[in-house]
Order: sequence, then structure tokens, then C-alpha cells
Amino acid sequence: MGNDRMLELLEIYTEMTEKQGDLIYQLGQIVKKQAIELAHLRNMLNVEITEAQREDIKTTSKVLKQIEDDAHMEP
Repeated sequence: MGNDRMLELLEIYTEMTEKQGDLIYQLGQIVKKQAIELAHLRNMLNVEITEAQREDIKTTSKVLKQIEDDAHMEP
């Protein structure tokens, strides 16, 4: 495989990676908004969540925070 072809493939890979990062960030924003809406509904309906759900929320919040931090660090 020639250098030109390798460079072209590297550029395609880099572009796909950037688009994937953007997509992950946007999906994270959607999840964050849905989590807020669910919290409002739980409050309105006075529904308690389980300990497992609390742990899921905690884990998801950490991941979303990392995604946001990574998105802000990109050039």
C-alpha cells in the first residue's frame, strides 16, 4: 500500500473519529435532558427510586461529565 493511500485512510479515520466524538457528545446531551425530565416526573408523582437506580444515575452522571470535559478539551 502506497504512502498516499495510507495518508488518505488516516484522514478518513481521523474524520470518522471526530464525527463519532461529536455524536457521542450530542447523545450525552440528550440523555442528560431526559434524566432531568425523569427526575421532574418522579418528583411530581412522588416516586422513589431504588438503590440500583441511584447507582446507575451516579455512574451515568460521571460518564456524561467526562464526555463534556473531553468535548471542551478538543481543539
